[in-house]
Amino acid sequence: MSLSNAKNNQEKIKMSGTLRRKIDESIAQKVVSKNLLLLLCNYYYHQIVYKTPDENEVQAYLELLNSVSDLVKKYEGNNAVEYLKAVKATVNNNYLLSKKWLMTTKQIKEIERLLNSEYTYISNHIRDVLVKMTDQLGALNKADLKLYILEYDKIEFILDKIGCRQIRYVINPKGDDYYECTNPNGGCNSHEVRVNVNEHLKMTYSERNLGEADIFTLVQLAKRFDLGKALLYVNQILGLSNLSDEDLKLLGIDTESKEVERKQYQQRKRESKKQEERRQYKEALEKDNQIFNQAEPLIYSDWFNEGICGDALRRMFGIKSLECNGKYPQIIFPIKDWNEGRVLAYQKELICDNSEEQLRLASGQPKRLLTEGYNKNQNLYGLWENFEEIIKQKRMVIYENPKSVMKRMVMQDHTAVALDGKSISWEQVGIIAHIARCIYNEAWMRAENGEMGVVYEPLEVIVALSGDADEYDVRDICKAIYKNSREHCNISYIYDKRGILKNHESPADANEKTFNTLMKKRVEYVNYGEW
Repeated sequence: MSLSNAKNNQEKIKMSGTLRRKIDESIAQKVVSKNLLLLLCNYYYHQIVYKTPDENEVQAYLELLNSVSDLVKKYEGNNAVEYLKAVKATVNNNYLLSKKWLMTTKQIKEIERLLNSEYTYISNHIRDVLVKMTDQLGALNKADLKLYILEYDKIEFILDKIGCRQIRYVINPKGDDYYECTNPNGGCNSHEVRVNVNEHLKMTYSERNLGEADIFTLVQLAKRFDLGKALLYVNQILGLSNLSDEDLKLLGIDTESKEVERKQYQQRKRESKKQEERRQYKEALEKDNQIFNQAEPLIYSDWFNEGICGDALRRMFGIKSLECNGKYPQIIFPIKDWNEGRVLAYQKELICDNSEEQLRLASGQPKRLLTEGYNKNQNLYGLWENFEEIIKQKRMVIYENPKSVMKRMVMQDHTAVALDGKSISWEQVGIIAHIARCIYNEAWMRAENGEMGVVYEPLEVIVALSGDADEYDVRDICKAIYKNSREHCNISYIYDKRGILKNHESPADANEKTFNTLMKKRVEYVNYGEW
């Protein structure tokens, strides 16, 4: 035998011995692990593919494999089936690995003996095996995959594939550039997810503290994969894996075609639901429109006493009244789109005594009714009427109830809008951001046109909820506005610490002296890292 052949044989023996030592260590520790099960499957595959199997030997091995499988199923339950399929798919793609991990007859007999006596089971996740097998599957491991993604600029491609939207590349003069986008599960905040463009591909998620996370962590969250499956999925969509659709199915990874089909079905289902909701909304709006046209252009003393008076004001807001069940009068007025002025809905408010109001509340009947199907989260009441003055004064005061907007207009204050509730939506935040940008753009254009002495003043936003509002709720509204418009808004809020307002009273309900006092004592919103 030549020296070179001898060295080659020694290397083969060394390699084989190293792998076999792993089995010997498992036997010595009296432990059955999922890695050992992988070795058993490889051995069985070798028996069938690489040599003519001895019938008795194969039968003995099958009994051994069944014993280990039963042990895994006992401790893993439903997860065992998934693991066994994944192991077989792995083995089918690794002929050379099957040779390298071949066990000796002595080792098989020793395992068989221990299984019948004192063998224990230790679980390690499927991802550990899949990650170790990535190289043999003709795919890149985690470190090499990161380098490939960077070199070929595939971050945006991956984000799009897993369902992220509004993807934007951001140049960061203070550090690494990054991509930012919505979360992959249908979020609307374009700043929620950030992936750094560096060798680590670090990922941050504003709604969760994920610790040391990277782009593969995001794939895991989006697809509900463990790390091993996430790596194989990314390899597959980048065209770096030689797995077939059947292999992917065994591994529990959706093929691209099935994923597209599932998304299309969900999209059709959502669209059908939206169409039905739009149809019902149109019917309800038409019905309320007919009621409004039949109502009288009058106003009851209750609203008159609250300060909502003047024919001009009633005409501007379209306030009318009608009888309700022949017992209590009802106020009705249209709600207009903030941008186009078209009627989106009608609000009806019952004028009744306190006993009737309490009775209705107890029975779940609201005092105020909106047109069924109207989405108040996509509008700000009063902005259509007060738009020009808000832009001119660079000031917007946000109330809960449309009635507060009307009261402030009686006092010649044309800066009021209403949320129609105690919380703010992202759509409403977006509307405020639009107004703030309009003010900024106007100043910028004046400066560009050569106008001298142009001073840019950001929009002043004041949140003025009713006296019973919790300060945390008020700060949540400020926080949402700050997150979207921090560069173009100065934000403050009214918080009635001294109890000047009654429980359900709005600052707009107070007399002018009290209102001015509350305004002067308002609290400037400061962000303390809540985001």
